[in-house]
Amino acid sequence: MAFVFDEKTAPDLANWRQSVRFWMVDGPRRAPCQIGFSTLRELGPENLENDRQCLAQFYLHCAMIAAAAARLLSAGASDGSSIVQVMLANLIT
Repeated sequence: MAFVFDEKTAPDLANWRQSVRFWMVDGPRRAPCQIGFSTLRELGPENLENDRQCLAQFYLHCAMIAAAAARLLSAGASDGSSIVQVMLANLIT
């Protein structure tokens, strides 16, 4: 099985409100992931001013972000206890 976005656990704000944290699941395995607000801004528009706008931007690009996280996890980026950071370079394939 492959890691997929956990739709049952709502993404939240992490790191002093500097990133969006979300979970990926593969059967019983769960992996925490996050994407920084700066990366979300780079996806456009750059004028994201508050938490709600950043979460909306996350949901707008959720499929692409989850696919990048799944690629990182399938490559062994996490042992389950570390957080996988999705960066702009991971989104561009």
